[in-house]
Order: sequence, then structure tokens, then C-alpha cells
Amino acid sequence: MPETFSDASATFDRSVAPVNPAPIRAAFPKAIEHALPNGLKIYFHVQRESPLVNVRLYVRAGSVLEGDALKAASFAFALLPHGTLRRSAKEIADEIEFLGADLSSSASLDFGSVSLSMMSKHLAKGLELFADVALNPSFPESEVEFARQQSLSRLRFAKADATTLASEVFNHLIYAPHPYGNPTLGTVKSLNALTRAQIASFYETYFRPNRAFITVAGDFDPEPTWALLETLFGKWQAREVEEPTFEPPKPPSERRVVIVQKDGAAQSVLNIGHLAIPRRHDDFIPLYVGNMILGGYFGSRLNMNLREKQGFAYGIRSNFDAMRLAGDFNVATQVRTDVTGAAIEQILLEIDRLLNEGISEKELAAAKRYVAGNFVIQNESPSSIAIRLANVEIYDLPKSYYDDYIDAINALERQTVEDAMRRHLRPESFLFVIAGESQAVRAQAERFGVASVQDAEGNFIA
Repeated sequence: MPETFSDASATFDRSVAPVNPAPIRAAFPKAIEHALPNGLKIYFHVQRESPLVNVRLYVRAGSVLEGDALKAASFAFALLPHGTLRRSAKEIADEIEFLGADLSSSASLDFGSVSLSMMSKHLAKGLELFADVALNPSFPESEVEFARQQSLSRLRFAKADATTLASEVFNHLIYAPHPYGNPTLGTVKSLNALTRAQIASFYETYFRPNRAFITVAGDFDPEPTWALLETLFGKWQAREVEEPTFEPPKPPSERRVVIVQKDGAAQSVLNIGHLAIPRRHDDFIPLYVGNMILGGYFGSRLNMNLREKQGFAYGIRSNFDAMRLAGDFNVATQVRTDVTGAAIEQILLEIDRLLNEGISEKELAAAKRYVAGNFVIQNESPSSIAIRLANVEIYDLPKSYYDDYIDAINALERQTVEDAMRRHLRPESFLFVIAGESQAVRAQAERFGVASVQDAEGNFIA
């Protein structure tokens, strides 16, 4: 009897990507944890796939602690590779080039970091340089002045960039007087006023081992690396620092519309949102997944509407930007000036539809698979694993947070996500920041709230 075959292609829909319905499961890689007597914590993650290693020192010394010395944190960290008590900036640069390494440092709102990436065979030499840069900065006056002129130049360019203007105004109006609302790039006045003494004082006050930790990830041997780090950082002196307290930002009771005047703009840059949650909040995971459905990835409702259906924007994203002390929800996009009002209407429509009608099981399943799949893929990178280890320290998350992460995603039910979104999304109190041509957009914007206009310096002009 001849063998027969069924034509499976007759019932197979090639227009739809196949999906494995089984939940994604994966264990978070284990790390080795050490601590020095001075309070410095050290985390090791060994991965042998490539002969590279990344070392990063984190210090709880972010810009939130600057007080009146705006940009002191940014300058302190940026200047670390620009001279130590033993090496000039040129000597540091030459050694980094000789090792084929990459050394960088920067500060954010909650913390600052120094990062070194190199071939594993150069780890010992690299760590000695890394420790010298971190522990013995000299902050030369010439380098301070060079950094000041660079910052002033960046600030001038930023004043001409509508995206930066919208973001800065949004953050200030959301958070001020909390220091999260301070200008990210500083001001002309604060940059000119900042002194070397203030930078050095910030470093001496907050750059302490009991406020710091190190992650080492990649191809290395833990025992000799631990011994070397103990030698290099063991004499770093701990000091208790009284943490300043900040009055939390207060959410507004009604909508507000602020237009940032950008002469001749052909587009409007939109930032829409309000205060939300800090990173450690219990609702962070359901909000993260719920936001994926709303505007967190390409297949989101906002993107499918404003980009694919309406053609208003090239792309649009929403986000719960959760930091150590506070956070915000925001929607960001750029649209043609003539459809500014229509675009805002569609954004509000999608948010109201989610809050009033909820989400579908299909949407939830797709978002959960996207989040879980990305988590697994990113864990193939040693640097990504090190960043997650750092998140636990920075945001005071439970030690088992990433061990339980996949299970927490898979366990999310539709009602849990919907309830979290309804608790933390309040369209009636949105702040609308629009950077663009005020004469062209004001009439469109005023249907969403009382509108005011300000210039690039923050002065209200109408």
C-alpha cells in the first residue's frame, strides 16, 4: 500500500508567528558574595564563554545628594579618570589604551559608578589602575575647568533641542522641590559657580566603602580576584554619613498643560504623565507588564494606534520610571504640529480604554512572554547579570528578587495587572508638556487643561 501524507500546510496560517504556549522558565545565575570589614560588598559572577571581564564600582553618591552644589556628583565621577595622586590624565589614558580596556565613570540620580571592561589576562593590572582612579582622585583645576566648559557647551545645545527641553520641564514640574526635579544638565549659573573644593568635598563625604559595592562579571578566577580586591580596597576608610531627608513631591489635583516655546518647530514633542511609584513598590512587576500592553513595546496599544493606524508618530512609548525614592509614569512621542491635539486625544483614549475595559488574556500572555523572554536572553550577558545584581543593592530589593522574577511574571493574573494599573494611572491629573511652536499648538492643547507657555530658560511668557 503506498504511503500517504496529510497536507499540513493547508491548515497552517503562515501570516501568524508560531507561539509556544508553555510558560518560559529559567533560573537566575548564582553569584558569589563577599564583604570587607570596611563594609564594601563584592559580587562575583563567573561566565567563561569569552575572555572578557567587567568590573564596576557603585557608590550611593548620586545627584540627589548635591544640595546647593548642583552637578557636584556628575563632576566628581566624571573627573575620576582625569588624574590621581600617582597618575596624570594622560598617563591613565595611555595605560587604558595599552591594556585595550575601556574605563568610564558617571553619576545618576541615586548613585554613581566606575566601570572597567578588559581582556581577562589583563585583570590584575586593570584592577590596580581601577582602584587608583576610584580611591585617589586629584581633581586637577585644569580638568575641572575643561569639564565645566564641556558642560556649558552641552547645556547650550540642549536648549535648542525640543526633546531635551520637554523632558527637563516635565521632570522639574513633576518632582520639584524634590532634588529629582533639579535640571539634569545644571544651569549656566550653577555650572559657573561650582568649585573644585565643592567637588572634592562631595567626594570625601559620600565616596565611602560602607556606601558602595563592586560587581565583577565574566571570565576570571574568583579566589585570586578576591585577594587582589581585598588588598586594593581593604584600607578604604568607612564613615557614617547622615542622610538628608527630602519632602516627597506632591501630585497635582488637576490637569496642567505647559507649552515650551520652540521657534519654527515642525513637530511637537509630548511628555505626558504624573507621579507614580518608587522601584521597591510591591506593584512594580504588575505595572511593568501592564505598561508593556499600553505602550512598553512595539506591539503595544499606543504604538499600534498612533504609529500603525493613525500615522501620527514614528514611535511612542510609555513607562513607569521608578527610582529609589520616587517615580513617575510618562508617555513620550513626537508628532506633527498639526495633529498635536488629535495625538493627545488618542493617547488618552487608549489609557481610558485600558482602565475601563481592561486587557485581554491574549495581550497579557504576549506581554508576559515578551518580558520573560527578554529576561532570559539578557541573562546570557555577564554585564546584564551584574546590572541586576546591582539593582538589588541600589533599590533595596529582596535578595531573592531575580531568583523569583520569572515565577512572578508567569503567575500574574489579568485582574492583578488591571487593579495595579487602575491604582496608579490617574489621567485626570496628568501633566502635559509640549515642546513646539506655541502659536500653532496652544488652541489644540487648551482642550486638555489650562495652558501656559514658557521659554527654554523656564520663564513663563504667556
